[in-house]
Amino acid sequence: MAETKIDYKENKGFWIAEIYMELTYEYILQSLNTTTLNISFIEDFREDLLFHTEGLAKGMFVLTWNSFINSEEDEGIIINILEGAKSILADKRSLINVVELNSYEVKKEDVASKWTNPIKTSEIVKIIDILILMFKGEWEEVRYGMEIDYSFS
Repeated sequence: MAETKIDYKENKGFWIAEIYMELTYEYILQSLNTTTLNISFIEDFREDLLFHTEGLAKGMFVLTWNSFINSEEDEGIIINILEGAKSILADKRSLINVVELNSYEVKKEDVASKWTNPIKTSEIVKIIDILILMFKGEWEEVRYGMEIDYSFS
Protein backbone atom coordinates (compact mmCIF):
# COMPACT_ATOMS: atom_id res chain seq x y z
CA MET A 1 0.00 0.00 0.00
CA ALA A 2 1.59 3.29 -1.13
CA GLU A 3 2.14 5.92 1.55
CA THR A 4 2.28 9.67 1.25
CA LYS A 5 3.07 12.59 3.48
CA ILE A 6 0.30 15.11 3.94
CA ASP A 7 1.71 18.38 5.18
CA TYR A 8 0.95 22.06 5.29
CA LYS A 9 3.25 24.67 6.81
CA GLU A 10 6.86 24.05 7.79
CA ASN A 11 6.66 20.41 6.66
CA LYS A 12 4.32 19.62 9.59
CA GLY A 13 2.02 16.75 8.82
CA PHE A 14 1.72 12.98 8.81
CA TRP A 15 2.40 9.88 6.75
CA ILE A 16 -0.61 7.84 5.66
CA ALA A 17 -1.60 5.15 3.16
CA GLU A 18 -2.85 6.85 -0.02
CA ILE A 19 -6.07 4.85 -0.10
CA TYR A 20 -7.20 6.32 3.24
CA MET A 21 -6.34 9.84 2.14
CA GLU A 22 -8.26 9.32 -1.11
CA LEU A 23 -11.26 8.25 0.96
CA THR A 24 -10.88 11.26 3.26
CA TYR A 25 -10.74 13.54 0.22
CA GLU A 26 -14.05 12.05 -0.99
CA TYR A 27 -15.79 13.40 2.11
CA ILE A 28 -13.96 16.72 1.97
CA LEU A 29 -15.07 17.03 -1.67
CA GLN A 30 -18.67 16.25 -0.69
CA SER A 31 -18.50 18.98 1.94
CA LEU A 32 -16.89 21.40 -0.51
CA ASN A 33 -19.63 20.70 -3.06
CA THR A 34 -22.26 21.83 -0.55
CA THR A 35 -20.59 25.20 -0.02
CA THR A 36 -21.96 28.26 -1.75
CA LEU A 37 -18.87 30.35 -1.15
CA ASN A 38 -17.76 32.44 -4.11
CA ILE A 39 -14.05 32.50 -3.33
CA SER A 40 -11.38 32.19 -5.99
CA PHE A 41 -9.46 29.29 -4.47
CA ILE A 42 -12.53 27.06 -4.04
CA GLU A 43 -12.39 25.90 -7.68
CA ASP A 44 -8.65 25.21 -7.42
CA PHE A 45 -9.31 23.20 -4.26
CA ARG A 46 -12.13 21.25 -5.95
CA GLU A 47 -9.96 20.44 -8.99
CA ASP A 48 -7.12 19.27 -6.76
CA LEU A 49 -9.45 17.02 -4.76
CA LEU A 50 -10.92 15.56 -7.95
CA PHE A 51 -7.44 14.83 -9.29
CA HIS A 52 -6.76 12.77 -6.17
CA THR A 53 -10.13 11.05 -5.80
CA GLU A 54 -10.08 9.94 -9.42
CA GLY A 55 -6.86 8.02 -8.77
CA LEU A 56 -4.70 10.24 -10.96
CA ALA A 57 -2.22 11.10 -8.20
CA LYS A 58 -0.69 7.68 -7.57
CA GLY A 59 2.95 8.09 -6.65
CA MET A 60 2.63 11.88 -6.40
CA PHE A 61 -0.15 12.17 -3.88
CA VAL A 62 0.24 15.70 -2.53
CA LEU A 63 -2.59 18.14 -2.07
CA THR A 64 -1.31 21.57 -2.97
CA TRP A 65 -2.79 23.44 0.03
CA ASN A 66 -0.03 26.06 -0.01
CA SER A 67 -0.71 27.13 -3.59
CA PHE A 68 -4.21 28.48 -2.91
CA ILE A 69 -4.47 29.20 0.82
CA ASN A 70 -3.05 32.65 1.44
CA SER A 71 -4.49 33.90 4.73
CA GLU A 72 -5.93 32.94 8.10
CA GLU A 73 -9.35 33.67 6.61
CA ASP A 74 -8.67 31.07 3.88
CA GLU A 75 -7.56 28.61 6.57
CA GLY A 76 -10.82 29.27 8.42
CA ILE A 77 -12.79 28.46 5.28
CA ILE A 78 -10.90 25.18 4.88
CA ILE A 79 -11.55 24.34 8.54
CA ASN A 80 -15.29 24.93 7.99
CA ILE A 81 -15.22 22.63 4.96
CA LEU A 82 -13.40 19.98 7.04
CA GLU A 83 -16.00 20.35 9.81
CA GLY A 84 -18.68 19.82 7.14
CA ALA A 85 -16.96 16.59 6.10
CA LYS A 86 -17.10 15.43 9.72
CA SER A 87 -20.85 16.14 9.76
CA ILE A 88 -21.31 14.06 6.61
CA LEU A 89 -19.44 11.20 8.28
CA ALA A 90 -21.46 11.54 11.49
CA ASP A 91 -24.62 10.79 9.48
CA LYS A 92 -23.12 7.43 8.48
CA ARG A 93 -22.95 6.15 12.06
CA SER A 94 -20.04 3.86 12.94
CA LEU A 95 -19.17 2.22 9.60
CA ILE A 96 -18.88 3.18 5.95
CA ASN A 97 -20.23 0.17 4.09
CA VAL A 98 -18.48 -1.65 1.26
CA VAL A 99 -21.02 -0.61 -1.38
CA GLU A 100 -20.33 3.07 -0.67
CA LEU A 101 -16.57 2.54 -0.52
CA ASN A 102 -16.55 0.76 -3.87
CA SER A 103 -18.76 3.43 -5.45
CA TYR A 104 -15.80 5.79 -5.07
CA GLU A 105 -13.47 3.33 -6.80
CA VAL A 106 -15.64 3.29 -9.94
CA LYS A 107 -14.73 6.86 -10.87
CA LYS A 108 -11.02 6.04 -10.97
CA GLU A 109 -9.23 5.37 -14.22
CA ASP A 110 -7.63 2.24 -12.74
CA VAL A 111 -10.31 0.28 -10.90
CA ALA A 112 -7.95 -2.46 -9.75
CA SER A 113 -8.70 -2.00 -6.06
CA LYS A 114 -11.92 -2.98 -4.35
CA TRP A 115 -12.90 -2.61 -0.73
CA THR A 116 -13.80 -5.94 0.84
CA ASN A 117 -14.62 -4.69 4.33
CA PRO A 118 -16.29 -1.60 5.75
CA ILE A 119 -14.21 1.04 7.49
CA LYS A 120 -14.89 2.84 10.74
CA THR A 121 -16.04 6.41 10.24
CA SER A 122 -14.06 7.34 13.35
CA GLU A 123 -10.82 6.58 11.46
CA ILE A 124 -11.64 9.11 8.74
CA VAL A 125 -12.75 11.63 11.37
CA LYS A 126 -9.38 11.12 13.09
CA ILE A 127 -7.61 12.12 9.86
CA ILE A 128 -9.83 15.18 9.44
CA ASP A 129 -9.22 16.21 13.06
CA ILE A 130 -5.48 16.26 12.40
CA LEU A 131 -6.00 18.29 9.22
CA ILE A 132 -7.97 20.82 11.29
CA LEU A 133 -5.14 21.01 13.81
CA MET A 134 -2.72 21.61 10.93
CA PHE A 135 -4.76 24.56 9.66
CA LYS A 136 -5.10 25.97 13.16
CA GLY A 137 -1.32 25.81 13.53
CA GLU A 138 -1.64 23.41 16.47
CA TRP A 139 -0.05 20.34 14.85
CA GLU A 140 3.69 20.05 15.53
CA GLU A 141 4.54 16.61 14.14
CA VAL A 142 6.67 16.18 11.03
CA ARG A 143 7.24 12.40 11.05
CA TYR A 144 3.96 11.11 12.47
CA GLY A 145 2.80 7.81 11.00
CA MET A 146 -1.01 7.68 10.88
CA GLU A 147 -2.20 4.29 12.07
CA ILE A 148 -5.59 3.29 10.69
CA ASP A 149 -7.64 0.67 12.52
CA TYR A 150 -9.07 -1.25 9.60
CA SER A 151 -10.74 -3.91 11.73
CA PHE A 152 -14.48 -3.61 11.41
CA SER A 153 -15.74 -5.44 14.47
